[in-house]
Amino acid sequence: MSDRGQFEAQTEDGYMVVTVSRERYFSVTQETYSSRRAYELGNGGACFMAGPLDEDEAREHFPDLLPIVRMHLADVQTGEPMHAEANAWFQLENGNVDLAMKTLRRPPSLPFENVLDALLHDGHEAFGQWVDKTMRPRWQDEADQANALMDEMDAPAKPIGEGSTTITLTLDSNLSVTAELLTNLGDRPGVGYYNKYAVIVTDGSYVHETTFGGSVADCDAGLVNAHEAAISTLHEMMSTFEHETARGFIESCGEEWDDLPADQREGLEAAEQAYDAMRDAFEANREAIV
Repeated sequence: MSDRGQFEAQTEDGYMVVTVSRERYFSVTQETYSSRRAYELGNGGACFMAGPLDEDEAREHFPDLLPIVRMHLADVQTGEPMHAEANAWFQLENGNVDLAMKTLRRPPSLPFENVLDALLHDGHEAFGQWVDKTMRPRWQDEADQANALMDEMDAPAKPIGEGSTTITLTLDSNLSVTAELLTNLGDRPGVGYYNKYAVIVTDGSYVHETTFGGSVADCDAGLVNAHEAAISTLHEMMSTFEHETARGFIESCGEEWDDLPADQREGLEAAEQAYDAMRDAFEANREAIV
């Protein structure tokens, strides 16, 4: 396995994606999306929960990852939890034994309470010696196990298209969206300039063309993201397709339907059908877009 991988599972709350990495520290985090399709599209707006993967979630959905989950934010080489000795000593001095044990990643089976009074009486140096003798060898063993497990895994992280100048996403019900960078101004001549994208959304019959303006901050940083333009346009369009009959539209404009020429009525009815088909396509993809 590389130093970064992803694992996925359908949960009761949504579609969970776990990212495991090891650089200076181990990291195991999760993002939960409204649906698998939303994740596959790279719809970051559909991610409603994110943070470290806790052991209960890992035990239920990713049991093989437990040895790595327990190492979250621990040193990759030594297995030592971040600032473990200093933080645990501070917590012990303030009487918070349970938090100190959690900080040290001490297993419940390891005796401690019977030596607590002696360690506190003898001071920080004695506590440091106890950490060196008792905990550091355990941390090292746990790091070795976690690294060995990661070496055996094959779950590369999946790119979602960020940084692309053009992208096409295909959804259900023949709905697709294409976004392409129109202008990359590079060094802005003044305030208010930004990257602009041409976006086309279609269900095979109805075609909607528009433009999407990226952020000024992205332009300043030289970032190009057609993927964001595509997803954001779909999200904006999701709420615009409400049913309205061609007859109702004409009458709302103060005109009489029967007074229109036959060919104009036929054209409006065809547009109504195409519009409704697009609305149905968006509804079929609601979980992926919102």
